[in-house]
Amino acid sequence: MDYQLISNFKKAIPHLKEIERNSNAIAPLQSQIHELTNDTPPKHNAFFDYLIAFIISYVCICFPVVEITENVGISLIAAVIATVIIGKIINKIRKSKDEKRVAEHNDIINNKISKLNQEILAYTNEISRIYNENFDLFSHIPPDYREAWKVAHLCSILENQRADTLKEALNVFEEDMHRQAMQAGQQQIINQQMQLEQRVRYAEEMAYQAQQTAEQAYYHN
Repeated sequence: MDYQLISNFKKAIPHLKEIERNSNAIAPLQSQIHELTNDTPPKHNAFFDYLIAFIISYVCICFPVVEITENVGISLIAAVIATVIIGKIINKIRKSKDEKRVAEHNDIINNKISKLNQEILAYTNEISRIYNENFDLFSHIPPDYREAWKVAHLCSILENQRADTLKEALNVFEEDMHRQAMQAGQQQIINQQMQLEQRVRYAEEMAYQAQQTAEQAYYHN
């Protein structure tokens, strides 16, 4: 039994847990950044500007012109011209306001993203610090096994004398993982079979009840 290896593994476990805690904290922050990046305000729609302008022109120009000239054609032409002019004015005003609103919105979003990036950087720096300060401990652990639960399982294998060397312990570890995967697959099959049997029994019970109901109705008639 390699007691020094077991000792190094046990010393590494708390540091690996700390790394995992920091790594897990980064994921939701990245998700928030992704959501903020996609948070864009609706684009300005000029159609409504000209619709408002048309209503104003129709009410304020078309009707008065008809009353004065008694000519519908002239009133409509005047309304169209007024719609274009008023529409451009409304569009310019609303577009300016929308651009200001979008700029303010983007500033808020960028500030939030900046703060989130600072938090991510802090977690990343902490992970780097832990790695650098415990490099010697981690160097004894193969890269694919540098997770707290994996190292703990390797310790258990070595302490229970299921393996004498790291290479043997890794082989036993992989055998355990394969066995667990097989058992999980078998359990899933069993669960599916049980669910199927329950559905069959339920269907049979419903069919029996329907048959009883039909027979009772027949005898009553």
